[in-house]
Amino acid sequence: MIMRKVKIAIVFIAACIGTISYAQETGGGETYSTVIVSGLPRSLVRTTKLGESPKTADTTVAVPPMTYNNLPGQSSVKFEPEKISAANVFPKTPLTKLYRFYAKGGIGNYVMPLAELYVNDLYNKKGSWGAHLKHFSSNGGIKDVGFSGFSDNELSAYGKYFVNKLEIGGDVSYKRNVVHYYGFDPDSFNWAKDTIRQRFNFIGANAYLSTYTPDSLKINHREELSYYYFNDLFGANENYIKGGTSLAKKMGKEIYGLDFSLLYNSFKGTYNYDSCLTCLEDKKTVTAQENFLAVFNPHIISKGKNWIGKAGLKVAMDVYSGDASFYFFPDVEFRYSLFNDIFVPYAGADGGVRRNGYKTLTDENPFLMTFNQDLRNTIDKLNVYGGIRGTFSSTLSFNAKFSFTKMKDLAMFVTDTVFSPQTKFGLVYDNGDLIRLSGQINWQKTEKIKVLLRGEYFHYNLTNEEHAWGIPDLKITASGFYDLYDKLVIRADIFFVGNRWARSPFAVDGAEEVSYDNGDKTYAYKMKPFVDANLGIEYRYTKRISAFLNINNIAAQRYQYWYKYPVQGINILGGATYSF
Repeated sequence: MIMRKVKIAIVFIAACIGTISYAQETGGGETYSTVIVSGLPRSLVRTTKLGESPKTADTTVAVPPMTYNNLPGQSSVKFEPEKISAANVFPKTPLTKLYRFYAKGGIGNYVMPLAELYVNDLYNKKGSWGAHLKHFSSNGGIKDVGFSGFSDNELSAYGKYFVNKLEIGGDVSYKRNVVHYYGFDPDSFNWAKDTIRQRFNFIGANAYLSTYTPDSLKINHREELSYYYFNDLFGANENYIKGGTSLAKKMGKEIYGLDFSLLYNSFKGTYNYDSCLTCLEDKKTVTAQENFLAVFNPHIISKGKNWIGKAGLKVAMDVYSGDASFYFFPDVEFRYSLFNDIFVPYAGADGGVRRNGYKTLTDENPFLMTFNQDLRNTIDKLNVYGGIRGTFSSTLSFNAKFSFTKMKDLAMFVTDTVFSPQTKFGLVYDNGDLIRLSGQINWQKTEKIKVLLRGEYFHYNLTNEEHAWGIPDLKITASGFYDLYDKLVIRADIFFVGNRWARSPFAVDGAEEVSYDNGDKTYAYKMKPFVDANLGIEYRYTKRISAFLNINNIAAQRYQYWYKYPVQGINILGGATYSF
């Protein structure tokens, strides 16, 4: 029974499968059908595929643009400045207290007293004034020569006053200096110190008037007037008067200037032929000389961003003993700044007249004869120079310079044998050229530490003379300053002076014979170079009281700066200062 039911179910399923139909539309819209009947032939009806492609649904939603309305409004702002203290009539830091008087006194070996007094004005907006009094002397002490004592005395006063953008000032001074002609062997000449004594008196005054207005539309000017009278123990005297003016006006980038000066100098010398070796007897002969000098110097100064230039001309009229000479000198210079003043090269050309008066010459060499002098001015006909200066750092600066000068009537000191036994000096003049090299280095850390090194080299090529008598060929100077907490102050100086030549009519050991075109003969003696070192120490006990010690010629060398005139050996001077 069960088997029969199974057979009937299988037949029924097969009949259903055989009668299933498939239909699909053709491209022309017709439909083909296939009926599969079990046991009958089978066939497929052609169908047409759908032409649509699937599409991705975009879910992005477009956002419409948004608009805003600007509503005008004002925010509240409140400013409260910081409070500051009211200005005081007097500054918070008081000015350094000044003392009207400063006294200095001391004593050294060679019986060497020193006394100085300064009197100064205190703070004064309308001007200032001051006075100075000094005495310094020595009892000699140099061996194997005559009495070598000296004394220097000075009294001077100055003042200046400001009114209506004007500065009016001047000074007066008196000096009295005593020296002795000690350059001889006391065993050969037994001369008392009074017979070899020389004394110089000087009295002078200067006055000036100057403007200091910053207004470029006005002309700044300065007027000066000077006078002095100078004489010596033997009646020689000199009168000197000089007046001048300087004008300057700024127009745009240029400054126009004019300098003008007039100078008059008269000299009278006296001597005795009957006693020409000492020349200390009654005065019997008088020589007189006059000199008139006028200098006119117009110039223009122009400035750029990195440069400054000057162009001018000097015209000089020199009247000597009635003969007038006219000279024309250039006055030009140009400087250029590189790398913000690190290097400043410069070059220029100038010239001028250097006055040789009895005072200026005895200031350089006090052993000059008091008579029989021919006082000519030295003419620098042309001086061409160039160099470079600058700063390596904020503490180190330098300057190097070269110059070439053509000169007329260069004054030189030579030993006299006609009117003295080689104890005095006369003058000789010559024309020639000078080549000069100089350099300087400054190092300054602060106001407490300073160092300077300077050197100069001179080479003379003269027309008649073999050497530039008495003039060194090399000078080197080293100076130092150190201030330790305003308590201990140290100063040091070292000087090196090179070879100098002395002219003598007599043959001496080491001298060279010199012949002249006219048949005359003389001898050139080469003086050795020397080194002189000085040291000064000051201890400030308080701001008003201090003690000092100066040591000069530390190496104790008996070198000769002038022929037959050795200097003192080691010199020690100590004392104290007081301000009140």
